[in-house]
Amino acid sequence: GNKIPNRIKYFDTNSPEIKNISEQIWKIDWLKGRPVNPKNHNEVLLAVDALIKFQIETKSEMMTKDDAIEETTLIKNKLEYFGYDINKYNKLLKQYEEYLEKNPISITSVHGDFWLTNVIYNPESKNVTIIDWDTYSKKGNPYTDFIWFLYNFIDAISENYILNFKNYLEGSGEINEMNKMMEQIKNRINSHFGYKLNYILLFKIYLIKWIIREEQLQEKNYPDDINSKNYSISIYEEILKQFF
Repeated sequence: GNKIPNRIKYFDTNSPEIKNISEQIWKIDWLKGRPVNPKNHNEVLLAVDALIKFQIETKSEMMTKDDAIEETTLIKNKLEYFGYDINKYNKLLKQYEEYLEKNPISITSVHGDFWLTNVIYNPESKNVTIIDWDTYSKKGNPYTDFIWFLYNFIDAISENYILNFKNYLEGSGEINEMNKMMEQIKNRINSHFGYKLNYILLFKIYLIKWIIREEQLQEKNYPDDINSKNYSISIYEEILKQFF
């Protein structure tokens, strides 16, 4: 087992020790507050700002072309391992490599499960605290947490999000409060990276990554039933169809 540190640490927007984030971090159940309300614009933007601050404080070297190739090669190998048609995704993965080359990013720490439920809002202090760090990685792709956050935000705020995911992401159709909120979130993220992200491309890549993740969990937890497709994979595949 892991050795419990003498003092439990966590990340919040005011933490002076954020640069020591690599120390063991444990989920905290005694924090005052509640999960961020997806319908409250200010709270949602506080969550986004907290993730931005976390990435700024933990960024390291720039991601190289070799890093991008390593990432896409791993995806190809995993798809092949689980019996997927690699040829179907070769063009997309090449586009992703070129995108990373044209839009260099710094490697950062990754929370790994950054969504509204794991961001606690304190109504008194008006601050947020990020919890549940068991999926934390010291170094990773900074897109990871933002794309997962956007996916779960759309899920939380939308009706029939599976069938209409692409429309919600693009903010197409009738202008409403959700579309305005999506634009504010994406503008914050774009400003953080210094350019307008290609969200369609990134969601294609991450939906594939999430399918692989679920396949790995399926293989680990149900080794005698590896041919049955779990519910999450079905959802990701249904959404992925909208982007092709």
